[in-house]
Amino acid sequence: MILNDVCDGEVCKNNTILQESPSSVSIILYQDSFEVANPLGSGKKKHKIIAMYMTLVDILPHNRSAVDQTQLVLLCREEDFKSFGQERVFGRVLEDLQELEERGFALDDGMDAECITEIQRVLPELDDDNLEALVGHLAFVVGVKEKKHLAFLEFDDMQNHLTRIQCRQIIEAFKPKGCSQPCTAPSPSLAAAPSPSLAAAPSPSLAEAPSSSLAEAAVPSTYLETQRSWIENFTIPWEKMPATLLKSISKQERANPPDRRAMVRIVVDSMRQHCSNPNRATCAAVAKMIALKHPLTFTDRTVDGVQIGIGYYSLINQLKTRVEHLNRGSTSDRIRKPRTTQDGHVTKAVRCKMDSYGCVNWQPNILPEGETAETLEEKRKNLKAIFESVGPRAAEWPATEKCMDVTYIYQRHIINSCPAPSISEIKDQWPLLFTPRGLCSHFKTLTGIDIRNRLGEVLQNKGKRIISYFEKQPYKQPDIQRLLKEINDATSAVQKQTGIAAILLLMKHFLESEESIFILADACATSTSIEGDIDIPITPRVVMLGNTLLTSTRWMVTIEGKVVCVLEEQLTFSDALSAFFSTFYVFNIEYQEPASATLEFIQRFLVRINPEEGTKCSSKTGVSRKTGAIVKRKGISLLCAYIEMSLLVSEPSKSLLSCHVY
Repeated sequence: MILNDVCDGEVCKNNTILQESPSSVSIILYQDSFEVANPLGSGKKKHKIIAMYMTLVDILPHNRSAVDQTQLVLLCREEDFKSFGQERVFGRVLEDLQELEERGFALDDGMDAECITEIQRVLPELDDDNLEALVGHLAFVVGVKEKKHLAFLEFDDMQNHLTRIQCRQIIEAFKPKGCSQPCTAPSPSLAAAPSPSLAAAPSPSLAEAPSSSLAEAAVPSTYLETQRSWIENFTIPWEKMPATLLKSISKQERANPPDRRAMVRIVVDSMRQHCSNPNRATCAAVAKMIALKHPLTFTDRTVDGVQIGIGYYSLINQLKTRVEHLNRGSTSDRIRKPRTTQDGHVTKAVRCKMDSYGCVNWQPNILPEGETAETLEEKRKNLKAIFESVGPRAAEWPATEKCMDVTYIYQRHIINSCPAPSISEIKDQWPLLFTPRGLCSHFKTLTGIDIRNRLGEVLQNKGKRIISYFEKQPYKQPDIQRLLKEINDATSAVQKQTGIAAILLLMKHFLESEESIFILADACATSTSIEGDIDIPITPRVVMLGNTLLTSTRWMVTIEGKVVCVLEEQLTFSDALSAFFSTFYVFNIEYQEPASATLEFIQRFLVRINPEEGTKCSSKTGVSRKTGAIVKRKGISLLCAYIEMSLLVSEPSKSLLSCHVY
């Protein structure tokens, strides 16, 4: 007699309940103990805990020991167990088991398989986790059980689980025949606007979603197709499978565990020829291919042959576990890299807390009074036409500035879309935003700070105190000594550039390279010549036009390798620094690590943006300013607090600020 499972034993076969009610659910209970404290330390056995777990007999044997299928029933300190006895500890469990045996429980089958299949047909891009969440919500909250119920779905029933476009796809696919009315998605504050996506001019529709659907529209379709192409064309290498597995497939029998594991290894090896670290959604797509091709051999089923859930959940886990096992020794493959577009720019998959760091009005959601999406789009077109006919000076007109303030919600809607549009795309739609007045006005609405006036005042007053502070220090770095000598030997015209001198001294003190913020160019250079002759970094920079940084008299701002803002000759360095610093917040850009200390000092000490937590630089490592090696970034809060204490001695009413690099 061969026993393959606990169900083959005499206890199960002779059980009265299982004989009378074949649909009964069998439960396996087991108990184990574990130490909370160090088992070798002084707390040994003092905090030992007894735990009871349960799993189901009705699932496949190889799934019973999986963590996902194991549920916690009871926890008890071992000392309490010895003190009160097992009757008191396990008594409640026995009562619950007896009640389950006598009364049973009602099992809601949820949504039928045909209904799930129809949803997958309409939305094949849904991964396993999102599909399970959607099916569970529709079945147990909305009450969808059969295919005919899908015809009564409304937008509100799905908006928390699907994008607006996906909701419309579902409604359109299952609407009653003869109903030609287009499905629309209600929005409390944004009306529909029939303008195309950001990827193709003109601008995207404001009503087409705050982030998710606009994010899809903002990425060129060819890019998304490239990302999906290999999985769509992927074929399972059945010809490489073991002969015993092929025999089981031909007989429509369940695969033996060794054959199943061999298949997983072969499939993952084939997947990694296209992608070294396939994500879980990709594994789900491949598992679905296998399960649909040979359902009787690979799907998850009970001993009675009933499919469990989507049918291939365990296969997804096996594929993903195998991928992680193969990548265990490769950091570059194991850590997923950010997506990049065809031109090499990194795109974020989601927005994070750092994007809204220091902002008070990062993503408004209520339209200005009397405005609709159509009127905002019309204003955007008018602003663009004004810029094309008049140029950047139009930004100084009161009417233009007012119009830019009204369309602020539209500008944030585009900038905050994910993946983020490129700076060139934003500039094409909002050219007036890329002027000193446009950037500073947007920054004021975004953070509540008039950065142009604040920096103009601060660089003169505190700039002098910064210079005085370094002059009074008994020990000076050689670079600081040379810079101070250059400042003292300069002409009166150069000595007026207090702001430039103060920023350069801070960068020398923090051992940060001047090139991490400034680019020196010829005084007669134009934006076109700068873009053609200089290798401009992607992160923001200030182009200093002059023979030296101290003697520069004209400035430009660059982002993503392009000159985006040219300052007029009558403007000052504080205007240039205001426009430059504003770009980090306006366009959700992180501080570049080589200049992070100086930028955060400007933020906290000069601009006075002081959130209680967080930072605008996410990098955990950086290049050592002394050795050039990659090291962990260190906090400089004490250093900055000491500098500020020296600088603010004449202003006792102001609290000391701290500058952190996390």
